[in-house]
Amino acid sequence: MLAPPALLGPTFLEGLTISLLDRAAVATHEWKRQLRSSSGGTTFQIRYYGQRHAEHRTLVVATDFAPAAVWAVDVTTREEILLFDGCTHGYNALFCDTYTAEQVQTRRAQHFYCDADGEDTFQVLLSTFNGFDYDEEFGKEVDEEGFVTLLNGRKMKLEEVKRNGYDGLQIIVTNKLDHLTTIRFHVLARTEIRQSTVYLLFMNLSYQLSIRSGRRRCFW
Repeated sequence: MLAPPALLGPTFLEGLTISLLDRAAVATHEWKRQLRSSSGGTTFQIRYYGQRHAEHRTLVVATDFAPAAVWAVDVTTREEILLFDGCTHGYNALFCDTYTAEQVQTRRAQHFYCDADGEDTFQVLLSTFNGFDYDEEFGKEVDEEGFVTLLNGRKMKLEEVKRNGYDGLQIIVTNKLDHLTTIRFHVLARTEIRQSTVYLLFMNLSYQLSIRSGRRRCFW
């Protein structure tokens, strides 16, 4: 039996990642790669808009004003790479939530991430989870040119929706002591498909989503 084709990652990270040597470490519906800058750098600082979670202090989360956004900054060239923007990335941002121009444009990523060891330079591992059949869900809504209309009225190619409208996201950083930290862990959509249970596994954390027949619903 042929293996299923590897998932494609977010379009905004095209050409900015490298594959893992151990494919067994990648789940069935997971895209998982290491970040690498356009100059070949693999060591980064992490700059973000948001706040640290009140209880799980390693995690970067939204503020009361707007969703979080996370960039990686190459320590040598200072190239900045957008890793996640809660206003535009993931299923909810495309089909459930809308944001004002002020929320999108006035966020300032003024914080640089430090881990529990006090380290602020890292290698970066990215995972997105894409567990749904977009062809089935949006097949009847695709126009003649292959576009789907998003909630905000903007049009996006269905193939781009499949890559950027992912259901889950995880960002893991590794410092020079080889200590791993999950800095972003987020389920971006509630899923309702047919009569089974899906597990999204992020490192040693697992989230169980019960699923029933019908179209997925948004997390509000």
